[in-house]
Amino acid sequence: MGSSHSVSISSSPASRAPTHNLPNQGHIEQADDPRALYARPRTRFVAGFIGRTNFLEGEVRGGDVVFDHFAIKLGAFDKPGELQGRVAFSLRPQSIHLFRHRPPAADTVCMFTGHIAQRAYLGEHRDYLVRPEGSARELRVTARPHEVFEMNERVWLELHPAQLARLE
Repeated sequence: MGSSHSVSISSSPASRAPTHNLPNQGHIEQADDPRALYARPRTRFVAGFIGRTNFLEGEVRGGDVVFDHFAIKLGAFDKPGELQGRVAFSLRPQSIHLFRHRPPAADTVCMFTGHIAQRAYLGEHRDYLVRPEGSARELRVTARPHEVFEMNERVWLELHPAQLARLE
């Protein structure tokens, strides 16, 4: 790895949990345990450095966070009062679930339709690019190997707002 992508590991005597320092151009972008770096990156750099992700940009409008052709109720987020104006999130591909038929509605999830734009079988999982209805953007979704969807098939996407990591 180059110097801009090196990761140092240190231990805190109190926790003994390894801390990874992720530097970017000479400053520490985020220092945290490996799971937090992956699940709760604080910046676009960290989210993209540690695994694959979908970057979602939206805007708070009234009681919703509006993205490209779908919205999530503001009250579904952990800290809705902290969301104002333009917002950006990281959403990992395995945090989106695909269905052929609309799953039962719940206030804590976001559901919308899309079409399979690309697919790949990778042995232990399937990798899909799904285009939400009416959108030009594609979302990367990781599914279990037995969850097989065809090209251009209409699907329901389900995501839980708690899986969205807010980026600074």
